[in-house]
Amino acid sequence: MNFLDQIRQPVAVELDRYRELFEETLTHEDDYLGRALAYVRSRKGKMMRPLLVLLIAREGGHRLQGEIHPQGAKNEALQV
Repeated sequence: MNFLDQIRQPVAVELDRYRELFEETLTHEDDYLGRALAYVRSRKGKMMRPLLVLLIAREGGHRLQGEIHPQGAKNEALQV
């Protein structure tokens, strides 16, 4: 397990759910838009912003319980 995986471990479930929402958010039936969004999905990188938000929320005492607001995925899509 590398260093980044160790950092992700406390919020692994929430981060997986976030990734699912991110993929769903960046999907469209239209061929042209669908291809453009597929390109954006392929450039998601390490997803540090969502990881940091989840870690900070957990440290602040918030109970995450695997629920991620869909708006977070939309906001991340704008940053990619």
